[in-house]
Amino acid sequence: MNFNDWIQNRWRPITAIVYLVICMFDFVIFPIGWAWFLFFVDAVDKTIGWTPLTLQGAGMFHLSFGAILGVSAYTRGQEKVQRLRNESVYEHEYTPEENTEQSGRRRFEPPRRNNYE
Repeated sequence: MNFNDWIQNRWRPITAIVYLVICMFDFVIFPIGWAWFLFFVDAVDKTIGWTPLTLQGAGMFHLSFGAILGVSAYTRGQEKVQRLRNESVYEHEYTPEENTEQSGRRRFEPPRRNNYE
């Protein structure tokens, strides 16, 4: 497998990880770092809080990443369903008449209990 095949097959999880890292930095790490910065620096107004960069522009960043990840997850699911439909796991479809064991019971029926219990 060369580099192009690896990127082509793994771009969905890489995109999700990148979005997770961006959100972690913008909502967790940078606000904590900003609070520490304000605590140690006296020349800055301490009433200024961290403003998440990804929420500027009406949160279009999150909407676009949500659309990318949502559509890619949907299409990946459809690809898997189509692949399962194309691959025949069984030689043929089972019918209820074929779905019996040698004992005459249906295949997926739970075992019968004794009258002794």
